[in-house]
Amino acid sequence: MDYQAKATVNWELVDGNIVYDLEADTYNNFANRSSAEATMILILLCLPKDRNSWHGTSSDETVLRHCCYWHAISGEPTPNTAKKRIFIPAEQLLTPTSLNQILALEKARRENQTS
Repeated sequence: MDYQAKATVNWELVDGNIVYDLEADTYNNFANRSSAEATMILILLCLPKDRNSWHGTSSDETVLRHCCYWHAISGEPTPNTAKKRIFIPAEQLLTPTSLNQILALEKARRENQTS
């Protein structure tokens, strides 16, 4: 599985979706992948607007504030030259469980291609 990780303060939560303006070239790199290639997901770390709130540490823990979300981009490339707005369902939180599910889906997809 391939991925691209990004961190941003330029995001919004609207109607249960993380709304983010992805660079058009990056969007097209995802959309142009063939089914023979490994699935590629976007991992988006949505940071607070206040830079001083991004990270906290103590002798017991290190904390990144807000969450990472994952999104598999598919469909047609965008004709846009600057940005492409994407909507990531807020339930697509990147967790150990969701990552295992994503990897299992990718394994099943690959196995189906060879059968």
